[in-house]
Amino acid sequence: MKGNIDSSAGIDISGLSFSDIRVMTNTFSGKSIGERRNKKFIPRLGVLTKIGDIEVDVWCGLAEELIIRAGEEELLENLILYVKNLPWTHRDSKKEQRVRALQLHTSRIFDNPAWVSFIPFNEKWRPEALIGIDIIEITQSCCQMPGKVTKQQLEHYTDKIFCPHCGILTKYQFTNTALEENKPDAVVQITLDF
Repeated sequence: MKGNIDSSAGIDISGLSFSDIRVMTNTFSGKSIGERRNKKFIPRLGVLTKIGDIEVDVWCGLAEELIIRAGEEELLENLILYVKNLPWTHRDSKKEQRVRALQLHTSRIFDNPAWVSFIPFNEKWRPEALIGIDIIEITQSCCQMPGKVTKQQLEHYTDKIFCPHCGILTKYQFTNTALEENKPDAVVQITLDF
């Protein structure tokens, strides 16, 4: 892994993949310039990736170049809309929302059936991604309404799961009584026709 990367100069974009720039964690550092009363602190925001600690604006440029190369600009715009509508991002600036969407995009979150928003996001913008995915109908103690989750989401959590309606982590029960008996062949397979 390299050190700090503060410029895209010297980075061979043609050899980069999404996994190379997937964010492992955000970083913060800075440097002081000047002396005594004239001392100033210059902050540096970055993201730690496989290729090094990349300054945020440089990282955004790399991520956007990879997205363009992959022809996934529309998918990025859909992720930005998704992030914008999250209850905890309503006060974020447009730039912060875009960075968050770029982080989701480079992590390929929309391809992960264990992601809590896998079904609603893909139903709305990528229905073909749901083909072949085991979708199970459950009812939760909070809303008492049937909702859909993936088999991977159920495997990821133990006795509680995030409600598809309100988002609260609560206990659930299967709406199909055969599933309550833990019969593996009782998984509800929803097939989409196009």
